[in-house]
Amino acid sequence: MSNHEMGEFLAALRKSKGYTQLEAANLLGVSNKTVSSWETGASCPDISMLPALAELYGVTCDEILRGKRIPETESETISRAKREKAMARLLEKSRTDLSTMCWTCGALTGAGAIVTLAIGCAALESLIGFFIGLIFLAASVVVGAIVTRRIKFSVSGETESGGTEKIKESLSKAMFLIVCANITAFGFIFPHAFVPVHFGYTFGYALGYGCAGAAAGLAVDLLVVYPVRLHMRKQAAQTSFQTANDAAETRAAKSAQADNAKMQTVLRSQKRYRTALLLFGIPLLVAAAAILSLAVAIDQNPEGMYSMYTKNFDTRESMIDFAENSELFSEYEHSLVSEEAHPSDATTDLQKCRTVYLFPAFPEEWRAYYRCEDGEDGTLVTVYRYYATAAVDGEESEFSFYALNPELQGGIVDIVAETYGGFNLADGTEDVIIANCRLSYNPPLPELDAIHRATELNDGLQWALLAVIGLYAVSLAVSVAVFLKKEKALRVPARRNG
Repeated sequence: MSNHEMGEFLAALRKSKGYTQLEAANLLGVSNKTVSSWETGASCPDISMLPALAELYGVTCDEILRGKRIPETESETISRAKREKAMARLLEKSRTDLSTMCWTCGALTGAGAIVTLAIGCAALESLIGFFIGLIFLAASVVVGAIVTRRIKFSVSGETESGGTEKIKESLSKAMFLIVCANITAFGFIFPHAFVPVHFGYTFGYALGYGCAGAAAGLAVDLLVVYPVRLHMRKQAAQTSFQTANDAAETRAAKSAQADNAKMQTVLRSQKRYRTALLLFGIPLLVAAAAILSLAVAIDQNPEGMYSMYTKNFDTRESMIDFAENSELFSEYEHSLVSEEAHPSDATTDLQKCRTVYLFPAFPEEWRAYYRCEDGEDGTLVTVYRYYATAAVDGEESEFSFYALNPELQGGIVDIVAETYGGFNLADGTEDVIIANCRLSYNPPLPELDAIHRATELNDGLQWALLAVIGLYAVSLAVSVAVFLKKEKALRVPARRNG
């Protein structure tokens, strides 16, 4: 527009306020000649003077630049467009901040679990790892709470609109997921709190106990945190719905219908939660409890592995005396029933032949230590006679003995009987004898039986563990199908209401 039109507009505004050019110049802090040049169109006000002129004459800067008053409807349209544009920018920034918050909190939670696992398994400092991981989890929750509060504050107040409701709902959902994730992660790292100082779990145990703890944390999420959130949403929806009913005369019917739809959404969420808890939560808790119990039982049960016993002797005779030393055979009457012949074509160094003795009166306290079988005339006891090779100064000769000692009934694995001649360093005579005699044998029969029973129990527990996992997998597949069917039934009334 031309300076002349702006000048005429400024002159009309001054006159409408009852100011002279000198009075207006004094109020604006300029000379009366400057005011006169503005009003004649010889010059136009500097842009820095526009706010002062607008305040003095009670108009807007846009009206001064246009040289005329802007209609109220047009002004409202411009203001509304500006507000909507500003609100759109604010919502977009809020969504960006929300996404950044979720990624940051998720990274802190994951880092807490990984750091605890690394310190506990690699550095063998599980307790220190637990406290460091706890700091990460606490930081995740604190960051989420602070950012959520800041975003809610930025979208509240005068800028309240329909878009802010979606942002607030997204913030509530994000904070709920952050809390649930951190509770589950806390359950994962919690077993490390029970490890003594300067000790740590192996990776397998840390992962196993961590998964059990995470399942417990997930149970807390399902049984405590999520019902609390549903209850709070229901109360908020009821309050909003009641407010809508109270103000039905002054509010649009569409808003009342929106509040009613929000209430129906909350009710459907409650139904969905009860269905999911029945189909997924309870089977998960039962399976987790069974798996944890079986894992603890397997951990506490011996693995069925044993080590051989080894005994060294100074001479071959002392080794034979040990093998044939038996209170049962020395103190109780017995007779030889049968004995296998020594095989002439034996191909192994260590050979054994089965020998059976009959005890007319067998003592019960020795029954667990020997292989016994009750007969008509008494108790038959089976022992073995062992044949081995002895090396004396490089020349080999065979010898044998009966393994009567109760410690040897688990079976002899290896026999070494070597004797070497030596020299007396003082006078050079051959009167030093160096002997290498030893027996390697399995544990006694009672210990072997206990190991075998433990092995069978351990195998049974492992099969039971696989069976529980398999049953839960089948239950999960059935639960998914049933849940999808019920979810489809819930969506039908939702579409009708929509």
